[in-house]
Amino acid sequence: MMVNHYIFVAKDHICGGAVIDAFTIFEDRVKKRLWGLTRYVAHKRKLSKGDKVIFYVSSKKKNRPALFTGCGVIDSNPYLVSDVERRLCLALLDKYSYIVDLADIEVWPKPLPFKSIHGNLTFIKNSQKPFVYLQGGIVKIGEEDYLKVCNTAKLFMSSNDTLNAHGRADELGI
Repeated sequence: MMVNHYIFVAKDHICGGAVIDAFTIFEDRVKKRLWGLTRYVAHKRKLSKGDKVIFYVSSKKKNRPALFTGCGVIDSNPYLVSDVERRLCLALLDKYSYIVDLADIEVWPKPLPFKSIHGNLTFIKNSQKPFVYLQGGIVKIGEEDYLKVCNTAKLFMSSNDTLNAHGRADELGI
C-alpha cells in the first residue's frame, strides 16, 4: 500500500459575520477527529485511509506565527458531510462538502514555527515567498519533507527554545 503525505491547512473562517481563528478551528477538528474538505480542494480524490498528514495553522486574528502543530493519519476515504456532522463541527461551512476521519493524532505541545524550517523543505521552491505554497486546504508533500517536519518538531520540543513574537526560536520567550 502506497502512503501519501499531506499538509492540512487551517486558517481563519468567517462564520455569521464573526471571525473564528484557525487555532480554534484546528482544536475542534482534532477533538472531533475529522477534517473538512471543500468540493474542489486539491488532492481530495487522492486522499485515502493510511495517508499521513501534518497540520499547519495560520491565524491573522490571533496575530501568531504560522505553525506546524502536529501530525496524524487519515482514517477514511473522503465522504459526504451529514447534516448532523455539519451542526456538531465548528466552522464546517456549507462549502465543506466532504470530510475525512483522523486517527493517531499527535498535537505537538510546542508547535514548530514554519519560518524556522521552510528553507529546508523541497516543496518550497521560492524561499522569499514560502507562504504561497501553503494556499488551499491541502498540500501534497513528499515523504522526505514529511519526515523533516516531524523530526525537526521533535528536536524543537526537546530543546529549551521558545518562540518570540515573530515565530523564531530563541531563549527570550514570547
